[in-house]
Amino acid sequence: MLGKLAEGPMRSERLKKETMMSSPTMWEVQSTFDWLREKGYIEKMGPARSTAPYRITESGLRFLRGIKKTAHGPERCAAGENIA
Repeated sequence: MLGKLAEGPMRSERLKKETMMSSPTMWEVQSTFDWLREKGYIEKMGPARSTAPYRITESGLRFLRGIKKTAHGPERCAAGENIA
């Protein structure tokens, strides 16, 4: 989800639909979306009850970069790096 939002803002329904293609269940997609929002890694660009798109936040970008570094192996990650 963060990778998709790093490419540009997207409405939640489209984001969830595209994420569903690589996730086994809608429950996993929804719980991941909720977790990202609660952590402040994504934010809505308009009023709460609107259909405004979501975007990745600065802390979300840092988290995403940390995930990408970790995916390349621990030898490439700085010890104790704060990614959140």
